[in-house]
Amino acid sequence: GSARAMFNAGVMYERGFEVPRDPAKAVEWYRKAVAAGVPMAQHNLALLMRDGNGTRADPVGAFEMMRAAARAGVPNSMLALAIMHENGQGTRRDNVAAIVWYAMAAQFAKFTEGEKSEVYIS
Repeated sequence: GSARAMFNAGVMYERGFEVPRDPAKAVEWYRKAVAAGVPMAQHNLALLMRDGNGTRADPVGAFEMMRAAARAGVPNSMLALAIMHENGQGTRRDNVAAIVWYAMAAQFAKFTEGEKSEVYIS
């Protein structure tokens, strides 16, 4: 029932730490962690959804998931969202929105520099 453990299990299966690499199991564990409120799980799941790794490719769903993680304060999600806006992945191409998200990612990363990270396994 631990949200951190669910997230960590997803990372372990995604990257093959101590278990065979299995993107489908990673997706399963990330979904559980997302339901338990872990923003980094949203980020990691969005990347898998965007690329169709362990699940069918769903760029629109990935964009929505990434936006939720970015709004929860995950700087890497802010950066990924900027790139998705710039390239038109899961949304229409929007250079203004891309610039805004790039700037927010940079500012948020500066603001949180030196603070304890919410990433349990990176």
